Amino acid sequence: MKIKKLILFTIILALWYMPSLYAAPQQSPLLKAMKMELDRSFKGLKNANEIPLYYLSYHVTDTKEKSIVASYGAITSETDNHSRTLDTDCRVGDHNLDNTSEIRGESGFDDSGPNSAQLPLEDDALAIRTIIWQNTDETYRDALEKYTKVKTNQQVLAEREDTSADFSVEKPNTFIGETVAQKLDNTAWKDRIKRWSAAFKEYPYVTTSSVNVMLTNDNRYFVDSDGALIQTGQSYARLFLNCSGACDDGMTIQRYQSFDSFTADSLPSDSVVIANVRRLVSELQALLKAPMAEPYSGPAILVNRASGVFFHEIFGHRIEGHRQKSENEGQTFARKVGQQILPDFISIYDDPTMASLNNTFLRGHYLYDDEGVKAQRVPVVEKGILENFLLS
Repeated sequence: MKIKKLILFTIILALWYMPSLYAAPQQSPLLKAMKMELDRSFKGLKNANEIPLYYLSYHVTDTKEKSIVASYGAITSETDNHSRTLDTDCRVGDHNLDNTSEIRGESGFDDSGPNSAQLPLEDDALAIRTIIWQNTDETYRDALEKYTKVKTNQQVLAEREDTSADFSVEKPNTFIGETVAQKLDNTAWKDRIKRWSAAFKEYPYVTTSSVNVMLTNDNRYFVDSDGALIQTGQSYARLFLNCSGACDDGMTIQRYQSFDSFTADSLPSDSVVIANVRRLVSELQALLKAPMAEPYSGPAILVNRASGVFFHEIFGHRIEGHRQKSENEGQTFARKVGQQILPDFISIYDDPTMASLNNTFLRGHYLYDDEGVKAQRVPVVEKGILENFLLS
């Protein structure tokens, strides 16, 4: 009888503690302060002027970065940085035409994006809300001034060819995820990068070199007047190898290699790092002795990383949606949707939901973007046919 009672008590005790083992993540004090100030500010400003404030959002990036650098076997720097950056987006007018619309005919850089400010690093709700309020007031005044210029611009110039709305209507998302706070083992990593950086000593033609390990904890918070409430966290680590030398004519040649991962423990092993150090100095030596390249016009073969950068520059930027609305952009594909722009054996998609590919860490992974929209796969080109632009 006593054994049965003991078993029953153990089961009850386990059930009692089970919720604590699987407790849902809690809203941070920072997110709560953002939400309180957004509700107060939007209520006070949405009818404060004959031009309505129809949308307000706050996005905060809380970043903690640890960095240690070694050169020729000795630690040269060790830094800890913490910042909280607020981006405030005030939109006046309506979804079809608001203050972010381009003012046609104006040259130069036009920053119509969110206004930024640095928030207190401590979770003092009053201090946080005061800075947010000040930034909101400034951003709102700028939005009213810009909207007046936009309306005047619309009246004096011919009707725009592009009649798409300035802001889409999206279903608000709610997601409270875990925040991140990974630590870097200082002692172990100092020993490693000192040893790796010392390897460059063997090569007299290497004039400068360094090994840098970095760990970043990136926590993001988003609220808007449509009802979105989002809290996400992501950590990532980077190891950076760098060396350079000088040619006989004084030209500086540089070689570098970076490795990225979710955690510092997942960065390359000793053997992989040393092998890359040897490769970098070998390439450096060959380039230092190489003759100057003559001007050339003709076919070229690009290696994997170079081809990725080349593709990003000649195609990636041209399918960004906001560029299709700007008369100052080339708008290469603005009127090409539904048309063939590439060979039919090529399909292209953008998928930020992928955290890795073939066991390779993908830095572009995220759950929600900076406007609170859930990450999703976007087919850009299907069998050579342009299907979509990247719109958020």
